[in-house]
Amino acid sequence: MVFSHSNVKFIKCVMSKAVKGRLRVPKLTVELRQDRNTKLMLFRNDRSDTPHLTLSWNNPSKSIDVHLKVRSPGGRESHREIAVIPERNFLRVLGTFKDLLLENVLVNFSRAARVRPGRLGRWGYAVFFLDEDEKRDFIDQIAPLRKHRKLERVFDPTAFVEWANSTERLKNIYHPSILHYIAANGTENVIMASRVRSRHKPKLLPLGLFRNAAGQPVWIAMERLSRSMLSLSEGFILACLKDLLPKDAWDTVYSELQLEEIDLNGDGKTSI
Repeated sequence: MVFSHSNVKFIKCVMSKAVKGRLRVPKLTVELRQDRNTKLMLFRNDRSDTPHLTLSWNNPSKSIDVHLKVRSPGGRESHREIAVIPERNFLRVLGTFKDLLLENVLVNFSRAARVRPGRLGRWGYAVFFLDEDEKRDFIDQIAPLRKHRKLERVFDPTAFVEWANSTERLKNIYHPSILHYIAANGTENVIMASRVRSRHKPKLLPLGLFRNAAGQPVWIAMERLSRSMLSLSEGFILACLKDLLPKDAWDTVYSELQLEEIDLNGDGKTSI
């Protein structure tokens, strides 16, 4: 397959060292930043005419400041405080999430399918794998460090297209038997398998390495678990906000971020 700018959609972004984590779900992005304090930002990723919601904590006041940030066409930013929340309320919500997450993971692990490398080979899959040195070189190639007041990685879509169309990528495509080698050395990363022949579904299969009760390494197909976790993330993000914010602040966020367009459970504003 030949990749080009016309058939691949890219998001050109500057990853600051302050960004510690980012979760992107349909229509929403959540970003965690660590600087002088800790910030949790939530914004629409499908439209540019809505404000960003910012929750900041580790403040001297021991409270969470909630703001809506609007950027004008000239690049000027304005911040409007809509709530101040005690940090203990936020910790309570995180505790709820931990219990829900554990329940969801246990239920879906019980349904997840164990995958054997030999079976993947018979099904027509190949495995894409980069070791740590290759991974660093790949990141340097498609997201080089550049100076923007400080060193930051900037994703270069042209470099990615050039890599995708080069023969270089072929050296990292293996028969599924390489999963035995990866399991022996251990990995915490999700390994991607892609169907290159036959009609077995799915075409892309994420694989996770776990250990069974006897301590033996096993490969688990993560597709079903990933879909469930994504659904949990979508619903939980907004449910947490509604639980955490005062009603007038939640109504403001709901209205100005146009959250009725999200409608996760199909029944509008009352679904959250």
